[in-house]
Order: sequence, then structure tokens, then C-alpha cells
Amino acid sequence: MKDTDRSKPATKGDLIDGLTALKDELGGSINSVEQKLNGKIDSVEQKLNGKIDSVEQNLNGKIDSVEQNLNGKIDSVEQNLNGKIYSVEQKLTGEINSVAARVDRLAIELAKTQADVREIKYDLATNVSTKDDISRVLNAIDKFAATTENYKRKDLERGDMLMAQHDKLQNHETRLTLLEAGK
Repeated sequence: MKDTDRSKPATKGDLIDGLTALKDELGGSINSVEQKLNGKIDSVEQKLNGKIDSVEQNLNGKIDSVEQNLNGKIDSVEQNLNGKIYSVEQKLTGEINSVAARVDRLAIELAKTQADVREIKYDLATNVSTKDDISRVLNAIDKFAATTENYKRKDLERGDMLMAQHDKLQNHETRLTLLEAGK
């Protein structure tokens, strides 16, 4: 660098010369630092790649182990559930068969009941009295009741007559005695 007077302001040329000198001085240092940093970066990259590969292998091993463990548990659960499903299926089959038997019995009973209802309908249609039949029977009963009332009334009248005759017959001896005594 040139020897400059610091009391005067720097010119463009002074600035350019100062920058060029600084650049030359720093250029070698920058290249050296860049090479060192690139070397360190490459070294760190290799170490990190090695660690990543190691971690990846470790994690893959753990994942494989967990996968095998889970597959075993899944198989166990599947077998357990298959057993329970089979058991429930057997129970349901038994219940369904029981219900089917009950339905069959109910169907037979329903058929019998329907036959009974048909028979009752037939009997009602053919054997049961109609209103006209009932009216005729009630009229006959009314006539019989009237006739009975007549006979009852006449019987009461005859009873009164018999009682009067009975009284006269009881007094007949007394009257005869009085008539004979009066002679």
C-alpha cells in the first residue's frame, strides 16, 4: 500500500488501490479458509452419513423386531378372536335352532287355532239361533207364562172355594146339632 496522508480525503484511486491490496491479502486467506471449511464439511458429512447409516440400520432392526413382535401378537389375537367367534357362532346356531323349533310349534298351534276358528264360524253360521229363532222362543215363553198365570189365578180361586167349603163342612155338624135341638 502506498503511504498516504491521512489528513486529506481519499481519492477513488486510493480507495481502489486499498481494496485491491486488501483483496490480494484476504484472497489467499479466504481460499485457505474455504479449503479448510470444505475439508471439515466433507469430514462432517462423512461422519454424519456414517451415523445416519448406523441409525438407519439400528432403526430398521428395531422396526423388524417390533414388526415380528406385533405380527406374533396379531396372530395370537386373531386365533383368540377366531375361537370366540366360533363359540358365539355355535351359541347363535343353537339359539336359532331353538327359535326355529318354537316357531314350528307356534305355526302348528296357529294352524290348529285357525281350524278351531273356522269350526266355530261354521257352528255360528249353521247351529246358532238367529234373532227370529230367539223371538219365536221368547214369544212361546211369554204365552206359556200367561197361561201359567191364568192357571195360577184359577187355582187360587179354587183354593178359596175349597177353603170356604171346608169351613162349611166343619160347621155342618154344628148346624145339624143346632137344627135337631131346635125341633
